[in-house]
Amino acid sequence: MWTKPWTFKEGFLIGGGLIFAGLALELSVGPVNWDSFAWPANGIVLAGFLAIIAILFLLRKRVYAFQFVSTYQAAIPALVYAVVLTIIMGLTRQLKDGTWLNNMLSFWPFVLIYVYIAVILGVIILRRMMHLSSWMRDVPFLLNHLGLFVALTTATLGNADMQRVKMIITVGEPEWRALTQQGAVKEMPIAIELKKFIMETYDDGSPKRFASEIQILTKTGKNIETFRS
Repeated sequence: MWTKPWTFKEGFLIGGGLIFAGLALELSVGPVNWDSFAWPANGIVLAGFLAIIAILFLLRKRVYAFQFVSTYQAAIPALVYAVVLTIIMGLTRQLKDGTWLNNMLSFWPFVLIYVYIAVILGVIILRRMMHLSSWMRDVPFLLNHLGLFVALTTATLGNADMQRVKMIITVGEPEWRALTQQGAVKEMPIAIELKKFIMETYDDGSPKRFASEIQILTKTGKNIETFRS
C-alpha cells in the first residue's frame, strides 16, 4: 500500500482520513459556522480555494499525491463517500440547529468530502483544458464538470448571504414588510397580496386541502405574477 501507482485502496483511505479529520473537528470546534462566510469572507475563501487548486495542478508532476487527485482512483472513492453521506442526510431529519447527522450541511465530514470532490473537479477541469483534442468531446465534458464545480462552491459559500424572512399577509392587503429570524422588521422590494384562501375539508370536518391565490407587486404597482396553489 502507498506504492506507486496508487489504487482505489489509497483513494478510500484518503476519503476515510477526511471523515476521521472531520469527526475530530466536529468534536473540537463544533459544526461549520457558515454565517462567518458572509461577503466579503466568502469571496476571499473562494479566491484562496481557486489558488490552491491551481497550485495542485501546477505541482502535479512534482508531487505524486497532487497527480493522484485527478485520477478516477481518487474520484470514485470520494463519490462513494459523498453518496453514502447524502443518503444518510436524506434518511435523517435535518434541523437548522441540529447536530451531527441532523445538520449534515454543517457536519465537518460531509463538508470535507464535498470540498475534496470540488478539488478533484477543479484539477480535472484544468488538466482537460490544457489537453484539448476534440471540441465535440472535450467541450461538453468541461461544461458538465465546470457546472458541477460552480454549483458545489457557490451553493455553500453563498449560503451565508441568503436571508430568510417571514411575511404575514391577510386577504386583500398587500404586505411590504417581513420579519427576519432575529425578529427585526425589514421592508421588501416587492409586496405579496393574498387574493383568496381556500380550505377543503373531509366529511368529518378535518382539513383535506389548503389552497391560496397570491399576487406579487412591485413598488410601481406593477403585477409581476399571480400564483395559485
